[in-house]
Amino acid sequence: METQNAFTIYEQDNSGRNIKIYDISFAENRTQNADVSRDLLLQTRLILPPFSKETRYKHYPMDFKNACGCLYASWLSELYYFNYQLFDSLQAFSSSIAGLLASRAVLEGVGVGDANATATNALLITITQDAISRLATILFAWRIGTALEPEAKRYRLLADIFNDTSMILDCLSPALPKSVRIFTLCISSAFRALCGVAAGGAKAALSVHFARANNIGDLNAKDSSQETVIGLLGMLAGSFIVARVTTSTSTWSLLFLLLFIHIMTNYLAVRSVTMLALNRQRATIVYSNFRATRSILDPIQTSKKEYVFARGGKLHDSMGGYIGQCKVEKSIQRLLLDDTTVIPQLLHILSREKYILSFMVHSGTAQLQICLRDDATSADHLKAWIHATELAHRVEERKTVYCSNKDMLDMIDEVYQNISEIFPVFFEGLKTKGWDVGCDFILTKQVNRFRITGSSRSSESKKDI
Repeated sequence: METQNAFTIYEQDNSGRNIKIYDISFAENRTQNADVSRDLLLQTRLILPPFSKETRYKHYPMDFKNACGCLYASWLSELYYFNYQLFDSLQAFSSSIAGLLASRAVLEGVGVGDANATATNALLITITQDAISRLATILFAWRIGTALEPEAKRYRLLADIFNDTSMILDCLSPALPKSVRIFTLCISSAFRALCGVAAGGAKAALSVHFARANNIGDLNAKDSSQETVIGLLGMLAGSFIVARVTTSTSTWSLLFLLLFIHIMTNYLAVRSVTMLALNRQRATIVYSNFRATRSILDPIQTSKKEYVFARGGKLHDSMGGYIGQCKVEKSIQRLLLDDTTVIPQLLHILSREKYILSFMVHSGTAQLQICLRDDATSADHLKAWIHATELAHRVEERKTVYCSNKDMLDMIDEVYQNISEIFPVFFEGLKTKGWDVGCDFILTKQVNRFRITGSSRSSESKKDI
């Protein structure tokens, strides 16, 4: 007796696409002696995407559709990730060619082709450049290290501006007197070091942002392989171009063209990134819109409104108008020096919170200061920033030109009562819209916290702090 059986197996790649289909069928023949013989037929069908897609996927991290931080449709995730990688590859390609022009200029600057130059002089110049570069790395990392993750988009673009400045100085060096040339090469090395710090920190932050499926190692490996491919192509193209670009006019014309492409593609790359954590600028944008419309912007809507080089401490209304300035103070000493008499009242008004804030009015806008307690969390940081933003709105709406200590305390208290009511609703709305409220991106520098022991007296009551 013969029995027919058939089934199909689908094989998928990491992105969930069917790449092979196995059609399996077999017939079983049973004899009178209960012996069973099987005739197996296996057919394999290949389903391959176009070559361009197949090549692209090899340089994507595993499960990239869920790894790019997009909480919407899978096709949007793919487009979102691809756009960033496309512009990043274009900027790296143009930078590779421009780098060869700069390298040629540096070799000329240290004496290659000059019969009077010595290897020792070239070595000393290199050592000096390296020393300046290391010092610049240490100082810059100490100065802006904390801001690299909250302001990753800004510093990613700023890194390439530093790098391009370095290339311009390198290409300029052969035309300068020898004493000035060495100084110029040292400044160039410092800019290149600044680029390394800013690009390294911002790139790490973006890698963490893109890695949404526990695949940061795979993501970095694929990103490195992509950079290797682009760097190789840029080097090959650059070798062909540099050999044919020999005059000063053609060199500078090509250099500025490449640097323009480099900056523009990098700008488009960072603009295509939608961050899911609220830094100071994004928090201001989202809250100002919530205040005006009672609706919360999602990350994609917010990314279209934010500026790459906006100062995070500036506060704006929903229409983009400037309404004030706020900063998280490094030390509470600043508030104590401004006016010690208001500190007990501030502590009383904000006794339930893990921050205090104060402000003054300058030219009709609020200048706000925030100090944090030692046990303040990321949610407390966000609430303090929203409190400050609402105060700036009130000062702007009331057209305040002068504010006494009593008026300031009354306004802080009034706004605090309002913020205490709406912040829980606002905070839950952020989660619903896909914001990562667990990330602490309000702080962009290291600050000292304060802790209070004893009690604070007001004119009406006494409370333990």
